Amino acid sequence: MGEVPFPKVLFMALVMVGFDNESMAMGSKLPAPPASPAPIVLSPMSDSPNTKVWYGSNVGTPDLLTMFEDLSAWTDARGRLSVFQFYAQQLLADETSQCPMCENNILPNLVSRGAFSVLKSHGIQVAVEKGSVKDWDCDARKNEQIARDLFQRMKNVGAQVDIIAMDEPYVSGVTLCKMGEDPTAVNIARYAQNVRASSLEIQSRPVSIGMIEAYPHFDVNAVERHIIQVTQAGADIDFLHLDVDRNAIKNQKIDDARLARELQHIWQLCQDRNIEFGVIFWGQEGKDAIKYRSNVMDWVIKEKKLVGRPDHVIFQSWEQGDSSGQVRRVPNNLPETDIYSHTRVMIDGLFELQWVPGSVSH
Repeated sequence: MGEVPFPKVLFMALVMVGFDNESMAMGSKLPAPPASPAPIVLSPMSDSPNTKVWYGSNVGTPDLLTMFEDLSAWTDARGRLSVFQFYAQQLLADETSQCPMCENNILPNLVSRGAFSVLKSHGIQVAVEKGSVKDWDCDARKNEQIARDLFQRMKNVGAQVDIIAMDEPYVSGVTLCKMGEDPTAVNIARYAQNVRASSLEIQSRPVSIGMIEAYPHFDVNAVERHIIQVTQAGADIDFLHLDVDRNAIKNQKIDDARLARELQHIWQLCQDRNIEFGVIFWGQEGKDAIKYRSNVMDWVIKEKKLVGRPDHVIFQSWEQGDSSGQVRRVPNNLPETDIYSHTRVMIDGLFELQWVPGSVSH
């Protein structure tokens, strides 16, 4: 994605270095499927009355730890949050050598700063983005065990995971593992069932589980099939988050009218199945903080105009800071008074989405 295409699924592969060398096998650009006409006509969606606000720092941003030491630097932003999302690799590492891209943002340092105590005291849930079906784990069995290990690690430090966001399992299953949609759905469903059971056993409460879908890598018809397939396979999916590639939209010549129809249709499909629908807001062209803010705000304004404020709004960064993809720091999280900080981008993005402070949904 961006001027140098770097899909999020490839970021998650790179960040796995130190956990499974097989993950480095995914290094090629994902091919874009042909555009589908999808002749759907819907009236505009209304804003969700119970929008949940998610926040995810970039994996190596230096001031992530500072967020839990200097609460005054993000008072306004913190009061708007429902969910704080981490990457699984941050919570699975005990040393920086196990996740070089994480830099100092690993579990022991988060614990020493009281990160999970701070979030709990403010009623903010802990989400973890992690793999299920991956090209190095096509049946998701390894990732089931990794999730179990994650729950135990968090319990050992007096914390817990509330939410698991499966990172684009259909990209891995269909595009990389080449095993077809139905087998992918079966593996996703088994993973979701077993991970929920593990969380209940270890944490004494089940996690909420949802999945991230890449659009328009998968067009509206494919996303519809995926929602139906995982449901029929027995997966109790709580939410669907769209990772929208704006460059692919431009390259596939998807105009605003079609984009509006297709995203509204996906949202309606989710509503019909009691699945909460979310959109990820990230700076696709943001190699520095200025460009990052501009790109995020442009996408927020367009999404609100074409679709409406969804059930979940996710302000999350995985932006690469150099051509290697190994440096992941943009943008800084703090302070919220800095117009180019990630917390301020979230605050201003929520203003454009007409989200009213005090309407936090947990």
